[in-house]
Amino acid sequence: MLRVLFILTFIQSTLVHVNLVPGWHSVFVSELILKFPPQIWRIFTPFVLTEPNISFIFDLYFLYFYGVALERDSSRFSAPGDFLTYVFVVGIFVLFTAGFLMKAPILLPALLVAFSYTYGQINRGRKVTFIVLPMRVEVVPWATIALAPITRSWYSALVLSTGLAAGHLYEFLTQLYPSYGSGRNYITTPALVRGLFLSSSNGTHATAPNTNRGQSTTQQPSGGWSSSFSGRWNSRGAGRRLGSG
Repeated sequence: MLRVLFILTFIQSTLVHVNLVPGWHSVFVSELILKFPPQIWRIFTPFVLTEPNISFIFDLYFLYFYGVALERDSSRFSAPGDFLTYVFVVGIFVLFTAGFLMKAPILLPALLVAFSYTYGQINRGRKVTFIVLPMRVEVVPWATIALAPITRSWYSALVLSTGLAAGHLYEFLTQLYPSYGSGRNYITTPALVRGLFLSSSNGTHATAPNTNRGQSTTQQPSGGWSSSFSGRWNSRGAGRRLGSG
């Protein structure tokens, strides 16, 4: 899942930012989705589009490392299809809040904040450095949003906060409510999705020889993240600050 998401983001963002394809056709415009015939692709393309310039590198970097930390290195998403289900749930929330409600043209930054929030909850207590400030990893998405009004605008902070809300909602429905509220976890990976991932995995193992002599551990991101929204399609945006562990 991460591989597909990363490749699509890299290809589309590269084509848009070198002006090989018009970026206008990739951004979120609710009016064009709701009209007839609907431009239905705009539901998906804003999630695989980075901002231009240096944001292109930062968005891809954190997409890859947060994705690896969640999909491959976390036991929470170890079952086939679990990470896809997670991305779908938080993506739907971001779509309706940042997209339809706030009219944000690019939705990947908010999605990455959701990734950052979930990563922080899984690794609670771990110390990282956000810009130059040491803090616990679960505080990083909050610090990212708090910095946005200073570097860009309050609108940017509100857009980024939808990702934090999406991550918190997923955490509540899948971890807090079932564990402490004696409720049921209704967000589970559908059997069809799990079967597709199992079939793909079995096919890969059947055709690809195993040449690994040992299991390596992928380095997980240890820093903060925030994304810019300023670009050719929207003058309002959030700034970016890169933290490192």
